[in-house]
Amino acid sequence: NIYNWLKDGALQRVGYARVWVEEEEDVTEQTLTLTPDQRLMLRQEVDAQEDLEVIEDKEDDEGFHKVTVAKTETRKSVRWGSVPPEEIRVVRDASSVDMDDMAFCAQVRNISQSELIQMGYDRKLVETLPAYGEDDEKDVVDYARATHSGEDGEEMAFVEQSMRPIQVSDCFLSTDFDDDGIAELRFVRYAGNKILENKEADMNEFIAWCPMPMPHQHVGLSLADPVMDLQLQNSTLMRQVFDNLFLTNSPMREVEIKNIPPQYMDLHTKSVPGGMLPTTKIGSIAPVTVPFTAAASVPIMEVLDKQKERRTGVSQSMQGLDPNVLARSTEGAFMGAMERNNARIELVARLFAENGLKKLFGKIHALLIKHQDKEMTVNISGQFLPVNPSEWRRRTDMTVLIGTGNATTMQKAATAKSVMDVQERMIQGGGFGKLVTAENIYNAASDFVSAIGKRAADRYFQDPAKLPPEPPKQEEKNPLAEAEMVKAQAKMQSDQLKAEVDMKMEAMKQQHQAEMARMEAQYKAEIESVRQRGDSVDAERDRVSKTEIEAAKIAFDRDQAMLDQANKERELQLEADRLA
Repeated sequence: NIYNWLKDGALQRVGYARVWVEEEEDVTEQTLTLTPDQRLMLRQEVDAQEDLEVIEDKEDDEGFHKVTVAKTETRKSVRWGSVPPEEIRVVRDASSVDMDDMAFCAQVRNISQSELIQMGYDRKLVETLPAYGEDDEKDVVDYARATHSGEDGEEMAFVEQSMRPIQVSDCFLSTDFDDDGIAELRFVRYAGNKILENKEADMNEFIAWCPMPMPHQHVGLSLADPVMDLQLQNSTLMRQVFDNLFLTNSPMREVEIKNIPPQYMDLHTKSVPGGMLPTTKIGSIAPVTVPFTAAASVPIMEVLDKQKERRTGVSQSMQGLDPNVLARSTEGAFMGAMERNNARIELVARLFAENGLKKLFGKIHALLIKHQDKEMTVNISGQFLPVNPSEWRRRTDMTVLIGTGNATTMQKAATAKSVMDVQERMIQGGGFGKLVTAENIYNAASDFVSAIGKRAADRYFQDPAKLPPEPPKQEEKNPLAEAEMVKAQAKMQSDQLKAEVDMKMEAMKQQHQAEMARMEAQYKAEIESVRQRGDSVDAERDRVSKTEIEAAKIAFDRDQAMLDQANKERELQLEADRLA
């Protein structure tokens, strides 16, 4: 499609394309073997869904039912294609190549009767439409195209009625159809004198481009127009050169008129190489000699060829085909001259991209937003990703970028390589992570791969954004830090043990003081009792009291010694662990 569209514009001054939405139906059939109850449930499900239909329902000898169910799924897709220029009709006062500026434009084409019925039009109405060529004479352009392509140009006899061609016109026009004083864009399709469709249109489906647009005109110039006069002159000189060579190599001969039959007289009066010149008597005229003048035409033809090169920018020397130019030119000078000579060709390429491809993709984007209501899977950078156009933003948020075409493949590759060299020097200077990141390096490598003509950079480099997250790094062990940590842990454990021992000593001290207080109270009570009993008991009382006090003191000293010993053993163990 792109090739046909591009060549239409290059040769026929304006190339046309069309973008539209097409509905397709996918029918999937499935045969099931069901019991009567399952069959009844399936029937109820089919009746509840519009996209399901029972095609066949048969019962076998065993009482099972073989049911064939068809599921019809309607899918909308955006299509585009090139349109032959002779099928396009535009208003006479069109002042722009842009089809959106047209008050009226149409495509007139032949569609078979079968295709019209498949498009959803009523069969009875379609069968009443006249076939192409029944009412009017065949179009002169169609006749010329048929004869130019090798056909005889005669009308074919269509034996099959369903395949007879019907001329259909698809029109986009601005008109005040609802009588509100404001013209709106409408789409009208008609055949013969019947209107098949008339509805409001969202956009003009046609796109046009011209290789050499002219101001305030729809039709500009083709690539051949600037040199057509030179080619005509060159062809005229070339024919004269060959005529001179023919007459020089095969001069005409004399022949008496009486020897020429009357019916062949006209054949011998024409000046052709090797022909005969009628005379009344042999030798009555001078010998017929033709001087060789073809050499004088060669310099003129060379001048015309040079003018053609200047107008088109295409020359043999700039294509690298002239060995003399290659021998005496340096690479830089030759490449510079070639780039300057290719500026006109690049201009045509930019016009095609700006006026053609940019508008095409803009309209495709708008149609996808409106009509593509289901999620689809597309291949993006080597990965199949789900895409839902209904969730996209409006076209005003999208920009179609057009390449400027001001650099060759070698220049783009050299530029990308220079960026990579600068990154390498920064990394060697310790700038990785500060001035240059892994993503920057991948982007430069991706640009380099694209510059040399490769499509997928993932085949050669790994995108850092797609790498799994790195596990947390373990800190390296430091012996001094570990020793300090062990020392701190030992000190903390020693302090904790000392605190525990102090708490236990304090508890034992309080318990001992309470016991001493209790014994002292008991002692005072006994003394009072003994005092009442008399002096005879004093000696016995003193002995018993002293014995109990000594026993309690011995027990307290024993417990204190045990706690001190345990504390010393714990401190020795911690010191041994620290040294180990």
